[in-house]
Amino acid sequence: MRYLLDTSTLIDLMAEEAAVAARLRAVRGPDVAHLSIISWGELQRGLHALDSGSRKAQHVKELNVLLDNVSPGPSILLVDLDVADAWGRITHLLRRAGKPIPSNDAWIAATALAHGLTLVSSDAHFARVPGLELESWRA
Repeated sequence: MRYLLDTSTLIDLMAEEAAVAARLRAVRGPDVAHLSIISWGELQRGLHALDSGSRKAQHVKELNVLLDNVSPGPSILLVDLDVADAWGRITHLLRRAGKPIPSNDAWIAATALAHGLTLVSSDAHFARVPGLELESWRA
């Protein structure tokens, strides 16, 4: 199985959540774990929100360790035409049902769908996305 790690999962890994880290080690291998450029942007937003100094330096170190641990040669998936098409379909369906999710999360879900990946997240609202395979690695 191949996975897309949502921002919540990436934050868990940076915080060294034992259950999440153990699960990633168990599935680790080439082309297994990926992250979306949207999640990377969300992590960068968190970095820029920090004051300069030791806390910011620690966050930069954690981001680099995260990239090293996601998979050999971590794959950051970009938005392409297939992802954009999936995003349009997801947002239309959820809005029509009166159950939209945050826009960035719709992009992350669209990335998982377009690449045939299981999304790993602790955010329950992803369950609203039709056809999305979803797992939580939290204990």
